[in-house]
Amino acid sequence: MPEMRADQLKENLYALLALGNETASRILADLPPQHLRRIEQAGRTEWLPVELGVNLGVVIHRTVGDEGLRVWSRAAVRRSMDGSIQKPLLDTAVRLFGLSPTGLFKMTPQGWRAIFRGAGELVVTESGATSTTLDLVGLPDGLRGYPFVLGIAGGLEAIFGTCKVTGEIKLVDPPPGVGARMLATWTAR
Repeated sequence: MPEMRADQLKENLYALLALGNETASRILADLPPQHLRRIEQAGRTEWLPVELGVNLGVVIHRTVGDEGLRVWSRAAVRRSMDGSIQKPLLDTAVRLFGLSPTGLFKMTPQGWRAIFRGAGELVVTESGATSTTLDLVGLPDGLRGYPFVLGIAGGLEAIFGTCKVTGEIKLVDPPPGVGARMLATWTAR
């Protein structure tokens, strides 16, 4: 069963504030109360069913659409990059590769494994000086839905803000055997 760190799920709930208090309240009201309790009561290092995160993404997408989902996801990942989950990986990436999207994208597979378990892999292929291809392989069926994959793409866009560049991540048609493919492009500094 695919799982997700409770710490990230807690950050995901907090990041709802990026959508405004009224919208955050509407989203929280639409979530099953038992899901909220489970996230709130979990220890930060516990593994919880990934369906809790998937359901949150579906409700957010239904409420605020594609761009709102991206805004929320970027906010959640920024919080994670500043906190206990991703901060050590971010610091390591900057030491090893410098503060660049290419360098930070090289560490995203480790970030994926820190947040998800039994949820496939994130594979990064550098495509050029200002682009990178990111593939989600071995995704369980429940993680192939559009809101989940778009949320991952939006979350990874937080890398651009950290590096102080302009960029975007588009979903593109995946080749056979790949659950989802994302193309990250950015402007050089």
